Amino acid sequence: RVGSGPQQSWLSSLPRGVPRRGRAVANTCRSTAPSAPFCVGAPAAAQAMARTLCPLPVPLQLCFLAAFAAPTVAEDTLFSCTVPSYYSDAQLQRVLWRNCARVNASVQEFRTLVADNASDDLWAYIGGGGSAAAAAKQRESWSQRAEKAEALCLNARLEGSRGTRQGNEKAAQLAVQAWGDGIMNGVECCTLLTPPYCTLTSWTSATILLGLPFAVLLLLLLASVCARGFELLRSGQCRRRVWQATGMPVEEAAAADLSAPVPQEEAASALSSVGGLGAQIAAGIRSTFMGIGVAVSSTVDPLVRQLHDAMMERSCLRGMPCAKQFADSYTRLFSSLQLTFGFQTDNVKNQFEHLLSLWRSQVAMVADRFYEAQLPVVEAKLLEEAIGDIHADLLEGFLHWRERLQSYAPADLGDRAMSRRLGGARWTLPALPGAAVDSPASAELATAMAEIAMYLLVWGEAGNIRFMPELVYLITELALSSETLNMSALSKRTPRGADGDSGLFLSKIIRPIYNVIFDEWYDAVEGVQDEKDRKKLKPAYAAFLPPDVANYDDWNELFCDPARFVEGLHLFDGSRLFELPQGKRFAALLQVDWKASLKASETKTHREVHSLWGVFGSTHRIWLLHTALFAAGVVAVVGDPPTPPDGWQPLGGGPTQVRYAAVGLLVPFHAMLWFLAWVQLRGSAMRPRTSCLSVFTNAVITVGCLAPLATYSVVRYLAEPGEESRLQAALYAHFIISGIGLFFFLFIPKTWSDYQLWPATGTPLHKRYVRYVFWIVVMGSKWLLGTYIFRAIYLTMLELDIAMPGGMTMLNIRRVMHSPTFGADVLLWVLLWFATYFLFLADTQLWFTLACAFLGAMSMLAQRGCALVSYTFEDSIAKIPLRFSDKVLPEAYRTSKSKQSMSPSFPAIWDRILEYMRYEDKMDNQVMSDLSFTATDAGRKCDWTQLKKPLGLLSMQEGAAVGSAGAADAPAAKRMKVPELFRGKNPVELAVRSACISDPQWPTNPDVQWRIFALARGLGLNVPRPFRAPYIPGITVLIPHYGESILMLKDELFKEGQSEVPLMHWLRYMYDSEFMAFTSRMQARQDWPVAGSEWA
Repeated sequence: RVGSGPQQSWLSSLPRGVPRRGRAVANTCRSTAPSAPFCVGAPAAAQAMARTLCPLPVPLQLCFLAAFAAPTVAEDTLFSCTVPSYYSDAQLQRVLWRNCARVNASVQEFRTLVADNASDDLWAYIGGGGSAAAAAKQRESWSQRAEKAEALCLNARLEGSRGTRQGNEKAAQLAVQAWGDGIMNGVECCTLLTPPYCTLTSWTSATILLGLPFAVLLLLLLASVCARGFELLRSGQCRRRVWQATGMPVEEAAAADLSAPVPQEEAASALSSVGGLGAQIAAGIRSTFMGIGVAVSSTVDPLVRQLHDAMMERSCLRGMPCAKQFADSYTRLFSSLQLTFGFQTDNVKNQFEHLLSLWRSQVAMVADRFYEAQLPVVEAKLLEEAIGDIHADLLEGFLHWRERLQSYAPADLGDRAMSRRLGGARWTLPALPGAAVDSPASAELATAMAEIAMYLLVWGEAGNIRFMPELVYLITELALSSETLNMSALSKRTPRGADGDSGLFLSKIIRPIYNVIFDEWYDAVEGVQDEKDRKKLKPAYAAFLPPDVANYDDWNELFCDPARFVEGLHLFDGSRLFELPQGKRFAALLQVDWKASLKASETKTHREVHSLWGVFGSTHRIWLLHTALFAAGVVAVVGDPPTPPDGWQPLGGGPTQVRYAAVGLLVPFHAMLWFLAWVQLRGSAMRPRTSCLSVFTNAVITVGCLAPLATYSVVRYLAEPGEESRLQAALYAHFIISGIGLFFFLFIPKTWSDYQLWPATGTPLHKRYVRYVFWIVVMGSKWLLGTYIFRAIYLTMLELDIAMPGGMTMLNIRRVMHSPTFGADVLLWVLLWFATYFLFLADTQLWFTLACAFLGAMSMLAQRGCALVSYTFEDSIAKIPLRFSDKVLPEAYRTSKSKQSMSPSFPAIWDRILEYMRYEDKMDNQVMSDLSFTATDAGRKCDWTQLKKPLGLLSMQEGAAVGSAGAADAPAAKRMKVPELFRGKNPVELAVRSACISDPQWPTNPDVQWRIFALARGLGLNVPRPFRAPYIPGITVLIPHYGESILMLKDELFKEGQSEVPLMHWLRYMYDSEFMAFTSRMQARQDWPVAGSEWA
């Protein structure tokens, strides 16, 4: 940085990596003409070489020119650098002082260098390696330049001392000439009052290099946009696309793997219509559920018998009223659906047991509602009401999806109850007391039972298609509304098939869909003999899927949008699936051209790009909010800039309101970035809307996004003295328009059907209020603290004395824009503010965590009734028996609450908890004895057989004795004691035991401690009312089973030649207390050897 400050000279600023000779030549060249860095008076060959090397960066030019530098001195050149006439006297004095200070510092350093180097070696190097005489001549030349500069500064001070305007102007001009002409040889002009103070008289390669990073970023942006544009043009997405069938002939399609259409005559017989159901519900019930479909043999179907036995012999539902009627109805329904649609027999059995598990849990939930209302349980209604609850919970998504599909007129979807033909499956409704078979209640029950059964069977067959639940819904709906169906006629196979053979539904409905999905990503399936099959991805997909390859999300979005899949599902002949009558669509699934219907160009709505566009597109509102807060904070801390002497407005604006108006420019800038991200991320299936309303809407949005540019231009035009009234009106308009744009981007995301497949979940106003208050507090606190950081960064920039473009006028920027010093200052300015912005953006997670921690503490206190004192000082562990009895065993406890301190059942339950932890080796016999109510049995054998036994009546009676009389008055037959753990302790004793003295009765195992603490904390909350036996629901989760070896053989643990078993030693080291408890438990067995650590 040559001559950028009073303490920097042309010699001290040379790069340290340049040799002494090269540094001298570099100084001479930089002091002469940076645009053509050659030394005045150099040989002609050197001058020609310099002109050849001009396109190269300055450091490379200096290296080549060092060998050609001549020892001659530069002659005086004409120098033109005028001090602006509009400077005040004080400003002229500043110009005088700054230039002469630079001259004095440079001359002093030059003379110090001369005094420290008496020999001619240094000057010989500076002179380009010439003779000593040439070096002396070069030194003499520079001495003359120093004397000339000092003389000019002396004259400038004399002129400035007169105190007149003319004298100050002449003094400033002499000082500028002293530095620019005397020292810098006409290269630099220092007439500016603000950083960088000086400017070069011509462009340099260094200036271009400093602008290179910004040019690279701009080129990358343009390359990304142009590449996407070329992709759109090449793929033809800018043109209207017309669906085309695969063109596969019928004969070739019939030979294709698993997805061939059936012959026309067989398809015609399978698609034959049986007419409507009629308008009356009773007729619909009789025809739909009792008389149409595949004939069932008069003999008992083996599958019906197996399903019937699963409910009436192995399920606890068998004792419920009307259980036999429901079993008869549901078993025939499942069996008939299996025969009609070709479901796999094992799938039918599995899903029937799944239904029984759901049914049993839901019966308990229904009975609990009677308890909640303090009404007697009507068991005759439990099974029926449970079916309705299962239907509402299990098929909630299906019902919403069907309602949306029914509202789309081209789908031509009939009423649910009137369209449940089930392909003609034959079954009977359960004969319930007090309900006629043709009543609306029976119709509703029949619809619910049929939809539950069909959905479970389709879901069980779906395999990986389950990742697209809306497609499962579609298949379920088509199967429910299908007319008379004969799958065996379609495939020339029996519906049930041989053992181990794929069912017709799997091979003809599911597998063709999955084949298309498989071919989208994979080449083949690899596997050798008994090895597990491995799917081999396509070569280009090994690292990641390309942006335009369809995946499960894209296909599922297709079936979420009725308008898209109704128009997009085509048959092999080119017709649409939904052009057929509703009852014939399921059979036509075999004719659907899935490859054409599911191709990426028709289903891809969002491109998974591996770039920052994807990050910005999904989080653009976060970036906008932080950028707006950051810009407002910077404007607030910078303050009003000084009035420029040239009369121009600073680049960032002068008055405070004008500088805040610049924040509104974020709206068009963000709109441009969001539009570019949308172009990058928009999938091929997102076709531009061409309706008049959409065009008008897009035009309004475009004008609204660009309006802040126009209003800001008006504001800057009116930001002149005398235009205050008009400026205020323009500012109001600009702030209103910019505020609307910010509000639109932050609070009103895209709500069109292309972007929102499902309506947003409604949020109560009080919750929305709490959310906004939370984020206002978080972001407000973050912004207030951020302003202190912004202020510190701004003061640091002032101390660095660098150029800040926001406070400079366009006139000054044009003067200094070709100066390397200005380019370096701008680069440093950008880096400092960018680092500050990044930190401001990154610490949001910290503020969010702090706010959540505070809310969590407040929520905890609110849950405990704001009883802060009792929560802090109470002995919650000692209150476990009382609270457990009151909240977990309320019925048994309330009957004897006035006489006992705990429920009679609690001691036996607590001891069983200890037995489980002893079985898990979380404690040894001594700790179990200290914590148990039955001290004499503390060391008894704890195995799984014992733990599976129910708690005995004797234990309950003994617990009653403890609860009523206490430990001292317990029966002598079997000594009972209250553990020391449950003895109440005052706060002082608790503090001493937890901080100073270890409690000998307190378990040392961390897991046991955590369990006890968690139980005590949980009982301190409002525990929901427990379920009452026998109506206790279970947890039903149907997941695939993966074979996995979790046990290790001795040969796997111990290898020949090893003196130790590493795994066993590691277990002992990591779980020392559990391992000691395990050893003590196993040593009680007769067959366990006592061998210490000799595991071999």
